[in-house]
Amino acid sequence: MDKDIIEHYRFVSSKLKEEDLNATEISSLETFNEQRIRDFQHERLIHLLVTFFFGFLLLFFAVGYFIALSMFTFGLLHWLLLAAVTLLLVVELFYIFHYYKLENGTQKLYSLRSTLLQYQNRTK
Repeated sequence: MDKDIIEHYRFVSSKLKEEDLNATEISSLETFNEQRIRDFQHERLIHLLVTFFFGFLLLFFAVGYFIALSMFTFGLLHWLLLAAVTLLLVVELFYIFHYYKLENGTQKLYSLRSTLLQYQNRTK
């Protein structure tokens, strides 16, 4: 998804560098950019919800691990819970990193939106 954001940013930026843009082209470019921003915002929301879900799972299994550690002797249950906590921690870190890239890419597109509005105001 972050590659799509970069590709979209480059496309709109290259269109804005063209000298012969009229008001209609800028307006259609702005509409296209707004639709893509909405798409990326939706994707960002979904990844935020999934990140929270995996965070809660990680917390649940970590608490379960520590409860089992304090109540029982070290055995198979501890190893399974430890494996689950480790796996969920790795997945959660990847989701956080991916969400970070989505957030920063969407913020870049917001700056592109303001540039498009400046261009549109100049052509009026």
